This record gives sequence, C-alpha cells and structure tokens, in this order.
Amino acid sequence: MPTSSTLVVVSAGADQIGLAEIVWACILSDFPDSPGRCNNAIQNAYQILDVRSATFQNSMLRLYDAIFAKIPIEEITLNARVIHPLYPNFFNIDTDWCEGQSMFHGKNLSKALRRQLAEVIYTLNAAISLAANRWLAVHETHRIIGALKVASQDALWDGHRFCENGMPPGWVEPSAWFSPVIGNGNRAVAGDFVANCDGVDKGNWENVGKCAVSKWYGLDPARQGQSIDVDPNLLHHTFHPKLPGHRATKDAVFKEFKDYPADKFAPIGQKLRIMPIGDSITYGYLSTTGNGYRGPLYEILSKADNSIEFVGTKHDGNMVNNAHNGYPGWRVNEISAEIFSASSTDGRSPNAIVDQKPNVILLHICTNDLNSDSLFEPDTASERVGVLIDRLFSAAPDVTIIVAQIIPANDPEVRARILRHNGRLEMEVARRRGAGRKILSAILPLNYKTVHLSDGLHPNDAGYQKMAEGWAAALADASRRGWISPADTGVDALKPFNGGS
Repeated sequence: MPTSSTLVVVSAGADQIGLAEIVWACILSDFPDSPGRCNNAIQNAYQILDVRSATFQNSMLRLYDAIFAKIPIEEITLNARVIHPLYPNFFNIDTDWCEGQSMFHGKNLSKALRRQLAEVIYTLNAAISLAANRWLAVHETHRIIGALKVASQDALWDGHRFCENGMPPGWVEPSAWFSPVIGNGNRAVAGDFVANCDGVDKGNWENVGKCAVSKWYGLDPARQGQSIDVDPNLLHHTFHPKLPGHRATKDAVFKEFKDYPADKFAPIGQKLRIMPIGDSITYGYLSTTGNGYRGPLYEILSKADNSIEFVGTKHDGNMVNNAHNGYPGWRVNEISAEIFSASSTDGRSPNAIVDQKPNVILLHICTNDLNSDSLFEPDTASERVGVLIDRLFSAAPDVTIIVAQIIPANDPEVRARILRHNGRLEMEVARRRGAGRKILSAILPLNYKTVHLSDGLHPNDAGYQKMAEGWAAALADASRRGWISPADTGVDALKPFNGGS
C-alpha cells in the first residue's frame, strides 16, 4: 500500500438485488409473462434488502471486511478512505411526455412504473448506508472513524436522467448521462427479423437483446431491408453511466474523500437561521444536556466561522441558543398542524415558519409514524412528509430544507419499516428538487447498536454527535450550491440569540 492517502471506491449492491433482472423484466421486455416477472423481480429485491433477514446487510459487511483486511492498520488510522457511491435514479418520475413511451416496445414508462423503480433504487441506497454505518460502529474502537463513507450523487443527476423535460422520444440523447442503446456493435440483416422472442433463453442477456432489437426493427415497415444499427450487447449497459455520469460519481467521491473531519466540511462564513423540526429526537430526548444534536451542530458550525441562530417556538436544553420545533411523541400530521396553527400551544406564534423566518429547516420527522405496524399507516408516512414539505415551501419559498433519513432502531420490525420509508422519502425529496426546490437529503451516520442509541430508538450523546455531523455535511452541500439565502437578522425571535451552548 502507498504511504500517501489511500482511496478505495466500492461499486456494489445492484447485482446483489438483481437489478439487471428488474431492468429487463420491468423496462425492456415485452414477453407475455413480463408483468408478473417484473413484480416478482422487484419483490425479490425487497426480500434481499429486508433487514430482518440481513441477507444484503451481511453481504456488505463481508465485503467491507475483505477490503479493510487489505489495508494496513496504520493507513486506515491516518489517511485511508473507502468510499461507497450510492446509485442515481434512472428516470425523471414526474414528466408527462414519457407516458406511453417505451424502450424497444417494452413497458410503458408510466409515472407509476418510474416511481416504482425509483423506490427500489432509493431503498437500495438506504440499505447501503445502513450497512456502512453498522460496519463503522463495530470498528470505531479500532480508530477507523471516518474510514468508510457513502457518497450520494443523485442530486448531481438532476436534469440528466431518462424522461427529462425537453428530451425527445427515443433514447439517444446527449443530455442523458445513462448509456444509450444505440451502438456500433453486431449488425443483423433483414433476414434476422423475428416476430416474437418467446423461445429465447430469458437468462441470456445477449440472445434476449438480439431478439428484442430484431423484433423492434421487424415491426417497423420503414426499416424493412435495413441493417440493424443497434448493438444488442449494449442493451444491458443502458443503465450504466456515460462519461458525464462517471464524472458525477467522481465528484461525489472526491467530496467525501476530502470532507473529513466534520469541522472541515461545515459551511464557512454563513449567517444561518436554522429551524429544527421533528419529534423527541429533535427535542433532544435522552441527551445529557437536553440539547440533542443542536449542541454539537452549533459547535461544528461555529468552528467554521458561521453565525448561527436556532429558531422555533420551543426552548429546551442547557445551551442559551436552544430554540426548536421538536414535539416528543407527535406524528407528522400533528406537528404540521401545530406549526401552521392559528393558535399554537405556547400561544406565541400564529405561524412558526412565517414568524421565525428561517433560511434553513432541518427535518427529521416520522419516527412515531413508523413505530407501529399499521396503526399510523407507515407505508404512506413519506407522503405525509411530502405534504408538510410543500406547506413549508409555500410559507417560505426561498428556504433551504434538509430532510434527514430516519435513524435506525434496534427493533428489527421497526428498522425494516424505517428502511422502506427512507427509500420512499428520498423519492419525495428528489421529486421536489427536480422541480426546482432547494431541498436535499441528509444521511445521518448512526448505527442501531447501543454505541449510538440510548433506548433502541433515541440517540445517546454519541448518536446526537453523529447526527450533527450529518447535518453539517448537508449544510455544506447546500452552501456550495449557493442555496442559503441571506438571513433576516431584523426578526424579533421569541427568544433572543445570545450565543451557543
């Protein structure tokens, strides 16, 4: 190993859940049995990702073990980084023009299908993040802090997916960063046209691709007698990045490689009016100071020469600057109603968002919706968060909202619901960011073992520190994008700003 910085980039996860089968069965195939096959492929992926069986989690842990076994401990301690890039979503899921479109007479790329596929990708990313954090928690005692990180790149792909607005039908589009299906490989002559592909071995990508292309050309009278200028062998590359996509991955990896430790990746010189919104975790329950993540986040941001004021209608913790909107035990709809109520419980704020004028909102919300199997409809919790996000933007159009993925729980049933929710939540965030809103996701690097949790659900002080580091990284990303609008320092806050903890 070199004595200078060591960087290992991991690309793994898609093959483990059968993503190639999903692509073929749900997008490219027009076999009669493909609708059922698509559903089966997706359900198989979720079974593999299910944290209760730990199939995927254990495969990732073994992979990380094998990688770090190759790196001398002195390299790991000082300057080695193993970075696992997360996957970008293939499609813009909200555009109308893609309705009725298909690839090679395959599936109709309806909004419903595109959202279904996006949820698979985002759940895969959530599972990778969970595995990486779990591995780190086990090895923190060995001074491998920060040596393994995930790199989120999905936001970099906005405007460069399939089905973007302004992209013509067909799949040879320079602005798309996924590989096209047109190439200069094997050519089939007119005599190779076929009426159907029923007899083709569906497990053989090359043969399936050749048949699909031949059928596609055979169905088009204008192409009869022409040679086929599509490379069937490239069909399975269609959802791999082109060069600009690889650059996006490189940029995401490089950001994570250089942005450590936490006080080096905080935004610098910003005036921040931060409104934390959520439940008991935002409140700071079970932290020894009562400050929760707000205390360590203030410290991180202060070291980077930022002016910070937490704003909200509630005040808890031993720090002076201790405002927030955290409501222990409350669910999403209850918190939303309170924030936008005409008369809040403290009687002081008719509308917390308008009254407090934050330029940043930190949103970690939904734990109480997910803590029950069916009582509070956990499967639609992400949609309720989406409604709240829309209300926040309606009240403050120029605010930057950072939405945290829900931290994991010790209970395997709750943890499984959180994983699926985080995949859906990422889709809600991506949809609004794609529509031009200033909104990002934050991955908070906590593990569900006791190293970061006090009672299996709420963080301890070490867990709140990890939350603060995740918030700081997301704030830095927003700052680099130029998203943080000037703070309204003339606002009379409910409690004056007098410094930090």
